[in-house]
Amino acid sequence: MVRDYVKKQDVNFENVSATLMIADPMTKAQRRLLTRDRLANRRITDNLMCPLCNNEAKAIDHVFFKCGMSAEIWSKLLQWQGIYRQMLNWQEELLWGKINKTGRNAEAELYIMVLAGCNYHVWQERNIRIFQEKQRSVHGIIKQIIQEVTCKGTLKPKLERKLVSLNFYP
Repeated sequence: MVRDYVKKQDVNFENVSATLMIADPMTKAQRRLLTRDRLANRRITDNLMCPLCNNEAKAIDHVFFKCGMSAEIWSKLLQWQGIYRQMLNWQEELLWGKINKTGRNAEAELYIMVLAGCNYHVWQERNIRIFQEKQRSVHGIIKQIIQEVTCKGTLKPKLERKLVSLNFYP
């Protein structure tokens, strides 16, 4: 898992800017994750289509955020944060975050939490669809991400004030 690639002493999780530093190890770790092409090589599956959109053969870059489902989730979560811009691919999203959402302000912390939550839940949904043959709705996933971010964010006073203004589901 990603935690295996990032040692706790390397990242001060109280410093939100440092959280963006896990993007590079995280990207390397995600490239090692068992995407369907790697599962097929191990003869675990013969289906190479994206389990989220079923439209194209997928690679890790497709899952974050080229896939229609993950793009819809991320787009709604951006809107929820008050960020109105075009969708970016994974590498561009990380770069945008490093440039625009660094520091200890509430918007930067919220963006990082939402990005991490989105990635976690998209990957979790992908695993649920592959290994359990179940699926959740886009709205349900978005609602769960927002609830978890709100729950964790209310532990920090400056984030709590920001989250009060975002008291809705997109």
